[in-house]
Amino acid sequence: MIKFLLTALAIFMLWKMVMGDWFKGKKSAPENRKQEPLIAKDEMVKDPICGAFVSKGEAKRVRQGDHLTYFCSDMCRDEYLKRIEAGQDGEGGKG
Repeated sequence: MIKFLLTALAIFMLWKMVMGDWFKGKKSAPENRKQEPLIAKDEMVKDPICGAFVSKGEAKRVRQGDHLTYFCSDMCRDEYLKRIEAGQDGEGGKG
């Protein structure tokens, strides 16, 4: 009976080690990485391409001088940059 309990405990501990660390991808952040100030989650901005609202803290950004433009996705940001390169103003909707 004791052998069964010890075996079960060993299997459980091994399972916790494998499932807890390896498959969840826990990685420590580099200590020399500069921390950006946190922005309130409820501060929302409108994506100029598709019109979606997104939290400033989670938005993709493009800086032009002192002006920041916020986007809901990489796709909208890339579309905006293409329009800027083509000489358009970057504003507009996808429909």
